[in-house]
Amino acid sequence: MAFFEIYADKVIEFEGGDKLVLDPDDPGGATKFGIAQRYHPGVDVTKLTLNGARAIYKTNYWDKLKCSQFEPDNPGLAFLAFDVAINPGPSWASVNLQKALGVDPDGQIGQKTIGAARRADADAILRLTALRLEAYEDRVRANPIKKKYADGWRNRSLRAFGQAILFSHL
Repeated sequence: MAFFEIYADKVIEFEGGDKLVLDPDDPGGATKFGIAQRYHPGVDVTKLTLNGARAIYKTNYWDKLKCSQFEPDNPGLAFLAFDVAINPGPSWASVNLQKALGVDPDGQIGQKTIGAARRADADAILRLTALRLEAYEDRVRANPIKKKYADGWRNRSLRAFGQAILFSHL
């Protein structure tokens, strides 16, 4: 977990920082630091602090994908897996991280997945990014109202890819 706070702050930057967002088309409802009220009902996002957001990101996203277990060997992939766990979501991230690594995509992050993540090269970062971009295209095709988010999702995916490559060289 050497770099978790750096990763969390980068994700919060991608999410728009501490600005409270009230988008009527966003199914997550009120959002601050990228933390959506609907998906975190026990949290009053209007009063959420930076440290509170970091704690949610660590427990609900970083820890769920067990990123700390492969981050020392593969910081770039750990960052991208963490970012992908936030959007499109942890379940999607688990299965697609496994697909990108070439392991059985059962959605359970166990020793095979962690071992593959530790050994993965930059191609895994590219594959996970490509899967993410495809997922966003599928979302828009399934629900055209989401087209208004497509450019932001694409830009975030590409920024996260670039950041993951940079983190790979830490």
